[in-house]
Amino acid sequence: TKLISSDKFGIAPSNTTITVTYRVNPLGSANVSAGALNNVVRTFFQFDNRTTLDEATIATVEDSLEISNDEPITGGSQYPTIDELKQRVKSHYFAQNRAVTKQDYVSLVYQMPGAFGAVRKCSVSQDVDSFKRNLNLYVVSSNSDNVLSKSGETLKENLKTWINRYKMVNDTIDILDAHVVNIGIKFTVIGEPSQNKAAILTECARELRSNLELIGDIGQSMSLSQVYKVLNRVPGVIDTTSVQFVLRTGTRYSDVFYNIDDNVTSDGRTLMIPEDHILEIKYPIDDIEGTII
Repeated sequence: TKLISSDKFGIAPSNTTITVTYRVNPLGSANVSAGALNNVVRTFFQFDNRTTLDEATIATVEDSLEISNDEPITGGSQYPTIDELKQRVKSHYFAQNRAVTKQDYVSLVYQMPGAFGAVRKCSVSQDVDSFKRNLNLYVVSSNSDNVLSKSGETLKENLKTWINRYKMVNDTIDILDAHVVNIGIKFTVIGEPSQNKAAILTECARELRSNLELIGDIGQSMSLSQVYKVLNRVPGVIDTTSVQFVLRTGTRYSDVFYNIDDNVTSDGRTLMIPEDHILEIKYPIDDIEGTII
């Protein structure tokens, strides 16, 4: 890209071997929780006039090196699922390397080169309190356990620089953190009397973990009807009598409080979510519970 940006190519080297050395984070280890970066793998110390110094003191200095990260390191992201990839490809097809519509901005965020970091989910909405064409860009990342966490400031600065290259001149953008709401699912099913009820219950939980979106999009509601549909397809289940979304709180979960009962639609079929919130079933094995009768 740099070469074709001008007609000045410089002098091509001849009879020369060019070695390019670079460092890269593996996909699965780019995210680190606070305090977890504490292992020194390799060091390089340089001393002036080392021959005049005491080697024991030098060894003490080298051994005293310690590292730690006070804040979580985010910016790495797992490969998108098939459904996520379908949505991103569809939005990218119409983007044409400029950002005009909200969907253009979403596509642009996912196109940012991985060297600058990556967000797990994003969404764009019009700022209704702004007199200008101000947009709110909500983002959320993944941590080292591949669950949702706030995006780091460096990642958001990189994202802002990236977007400024393509946005409309009159657009102003605020990059904000999405609020993560951790929920669980409780259900009750009626099983065939002649079959093993424990096995049916285990299969119900497995089917929910496999067929439900454990992490939706920012602002995306969750359907109770879909849970009923999945459970009723499980062999040995006669009927599903109840499904309930519950808020998960505690040290392992997000500190965002969300009143679930007040935000279920009147027909009881959908859990609504604001445009700056995102639902997550953080620990599917623990957060999906059921009973069978």
